[in-house]
Amino acid sequence: MSDSRGDSLERLREHVIDQLSTGYSRDFLSEEEFEQRLETATAADRHAELRSLIVDLPPAGSPNPPAVSGESAAADGRLERFAINRAEVSAESSLIAVFSGADRKGVWEPPRTLNVVAIFGGSDIDLREARFPPGGLTIKVVAMFGGVDIIVSEGTNVEVSGAGIFGAFEAGKRKSPAIPGAPTVKVEGAAIFGGVEVRFKG
Repeated sequence: MSDSRGDSLERLREHVIDQLSTGYSRDFLSEEEFEQRLETATAADRHAELRSLIVDLPPAGSPNPPAVSGESAAADGRLERFAINRAEVSAESSLIAVFSGADRKGVWEPPRTLNVVAIFGGSDIDLREARFPPGGLTIKVVAMFGGVDIIVSEGTNVEVSGAGIFGAFEAGKRKSPAIPGAPTVKVEGAAIFGGVEVRFKG
């Protein structure tokens, strides 16, 4: 880790610990939750891990904690499955799979626009544990003699507008409708002698 990255991590750690202390003093955290998060913050060595500790706490000066979905959470808590990245969000990044595979899964922070290219290769993009940009993200896909699978939680808003040219560009069947206020995933692009599919999983 470079000195600059190390300094950035330490500054973020101090900020997170300050936010945790404020959240505890304002009764947004129980004593047990505060102690657990404080211990995690002290040992964390990744920016994303630190940010995840305060994603459900209000920013400085706010009287109420933010809704995890970006809108008021439904009474049944269905929106709690969606985590929102309240920190700085990258505008754009790319995922390239040429005669190879390139995957994203687990807890990760997508950009507002993700460009995916799969040529004689494959890519699995799992958004079920992702920390969404506020409002959602756009995935632009080009699949040539390759395949791209995009996995989202049931309830996610999905808009598919790609084209299949001697291939398939589609969304699978969902068991439940989109939840109002849930993040929106827009999938655009083309599948040429290949396939792009959005799949819904719990």
